[in-house]
Amino acid sequence: IRNSVMSVLKSHFPNHKIYGEKVIQGLKRPCFFVDLIPVDIVIIGPDVQEHSMFIDIQYMSAEDTKEKNLEMASEIGQLFTYVNFNGLTVKVSNKRFEIIDGILHYLFDLDFTLFGKQIEDIPLIGDVNITKEVLSWGSLK
Repeated sequence: IRNSVMSVLKSHFPNHKIYGEKVIQGLKRPCFFVDLIPVDIVIIGPDVQEHSMFIDIQYMSAEDTKEKNLEMASEIGQLFTYVNFNGLTVKVSNKRFEIIDGILHYLFDLDFTLFGKQIEDIPLIGDVNITKEVLSWGSLK
């Protein structure tokens, strides 16, 4: 997922350095850091998992101004409506941003369910015939 987000940023901002991990030394502005923060994974069944996470795109402008950060927030917001990864397309929700110590943090949520088996691969139980006797409470004595 992080690589997908980084790929979108790289295609739209080819002159910006994009980091997947924090860099202490040798930082080159303008640049992005992309962080994926898992919030929750709920196991529904042996083949079903619900995932909830958010993406934190941090932007450090070359000019280090609030104006550049606000411009970039608008540009990033237009780039991410969906995130594509591993053949899946997940709708982005809850877009928001904040500027902390001159660094733009553009955040959005991804919530999706993974199925271990494709639904098409699961055999149907066959024809079900519902009769009046099945639906009648009196027949359940």
